[in-house]
Amino acid sequence: LFPAGAPIPVAVVAPLHGMYLFAKLVHFWLLLSGTWLLCRERPLPGRTALWVAVAALISAVVSALGSESLRPVMPVQSVAAVTTFFACAALLLRHRGERRTLGTTFTGGVFVALGFLWSAYGLLFTMRILSPETHPGLAVLFTRLNSFIDAGLELLLGFGMATSLAPATDAI
Repeated sequence: LFPAGAPIPVAVVAPLHGMYLFAKLVHFWLLLSGTWLLCRERPLPGRTALWVAVAALISAVVSALGSESLRPVMPVQSVAAVTTFFACAALLLRHRGERRTLGTTFTGGVFVALGFLWSAYGLLFTMRILSPETHPGLAVLFTRLNSFIDAGLELLLGFGMATSLAPATDAI
């Protein structure tokens, strides 16, 4: 599509960043919505899906306005991630009842780990934005490897979710 080594035009990259942020925010809402449904046995109240979709769309459009890098998007994304992951952890770890299993406890623990991880991401990406010339090696390492670290924890999250739902499928 583009010659090797040539920079990709902002007109191509910016909409991709917007779509990325939109998908990530919707992903966070789906995690919270599913966790709420599992623990409370009812959907989130009101029109939360509509408000989340509108907020995600506005955030995506704003982030796509001329952004050449995902770096400025990450602190905003980290706020949504940290809020979601700790809310999901609180729901699962305080959950009592028949659906409380080793799987829900494991999944709650992974949500806690993801919450702390995204807290670190938010701090480190903000450091790199505010002071790009003076950042510690740990910030560079974390921001370069964040996709791999995140994917590993998300894999554990998927495993925990599968084990959380396994007892429910035995009853069918």
